[in-house]
Amino acid sequence: METTFTTWGVSRYGGPEVLKSVSRSVPTPGTAQVQPGDNVLILGRSGSLGTAAVQFAKALGATVTASVSAKNTQLLRSLGADPVVDYETEDPLKRHAEYDVVFDTFGVSSFGSTKTSLTEFGRHICPVLGLTLLRDMILTGFLGGKKAKFAAAGMSKPEVHREELAEILSAY
Repeated sequence: METTFTTWGVSRYGGPEVLKSVSRSVPTPGTAQVQPGDNVLILGRSGSLGTAAVQFAKALGATVTASVSAKNTQLLRSLGADPVVDYETEDPLKRHAEYDVVFDTFGVSSFGSTKTSLTEFGRHICPVLGLTLLRDMILTGFLGGKKAKFAAAGMSKPEVHREELAEILSAY
C-alpha cells in the first residue's frame, strides 16, 4: 500500500484511538462495535479523532453524520460524512434522528444529553473520562439497552487492531 499524507496521519495519530473506539471485531468494553448499516454520529472537531472516526465508521459500512464548524464541512464530506451538521447553527442531537453510536471525540456532550438520540441498544462513546461519564458507565453497565462507554487507545495492545486497521487503510 502506498502511504499518503492522509493514510499516514490517520494511522499514526487518530487511527489507533478511533479504531479502538469504533472497532467491529473486538467486543471489549470500550468499543462501539460498529456494524454495516449502523447510524453513527461523530461529535467533535475535525482533528485527528474526528477525521479518523468518520473514515473508519464509513469503511465499516456505517452511515456517518459529523458535527463540525461550517469551515470544516467540506473536509468531513470528502472523508465520507453525509450529512455534515454545523454545530454553531444546529444541535445535531435535536435532528430527530436515532443513532446506534454517538462518538464524542471531544467530551462536548454527556450520555444524558445523547440518550434520547440513541437507538434502543445505542452506545455513547467518549475518550474523555470524567466523573459523569464514569457514573453513567457504572449505571448503564447494570442495565440493558443504551450504554455509556469510555474508550482510549492505551487500553488494548496494538496488535489487537493491527489486522483491522490494515484492512481499512487498504481502501485508501
